[in-house]
Amino acid sequence: VRLLRNHGLEGRDTWIEPGYNSRLSSLQAIVAYHHLKNLDAITERRRENAAFYDEHLSQLPGIVVPPRDPQIIHPFHLYVIQADRRDELVKHLLADGIEAKIHYPVPLHRQPALIDRYPEMRSLSLPNVERQANRILSLPIHQHLTKAQLKYVVRGIQEFV
Repeated sequence: VRLLRNHGLEGRDTWIEPGYNSRLSSLQAIVAYHHLKNLDAITERRRENAAFYDEHLSQLPGIVVPPRDPQIIHPFHLYVIQADRRDELVKHLLADGIEAKIHYPVPLHRQPALIDRYPEMRSLSLPNVERQANRILSLPIHQHLTKAQLKYVVRGIQEFV
């Protein structure tokens, strides 16, 4: 990790592996420090929000909640469902003032940066990946959501279904 934070350099002149220069501004560092001090509480709150969604959305037809591995403590940076009529659902939720986003609608093997580097990807067919890219939808999950807001999101999806 130390190598990666400074362009993958060891010392000043030896490039070990590709890395990054991701130094934070002072303000960004203060915010990050605050969040790191509260990381366990933030993660627990997001897990509670995810459990609420799981309980209320898992039985809806055409909706698939994220799968779980009980041995992993998921931080729920995102809560991504799959929906049969995803594009219609997004419009419905946005019209109700519910922020719903499609993260990563274009699969990696269809991204220009990779196709330019690996031209053989142009003809690559990954039907499962492409199917999911057309079904995934991220719901609000952050730790500041109230129960009323979570219920509002669930109610919006239930009304649509």
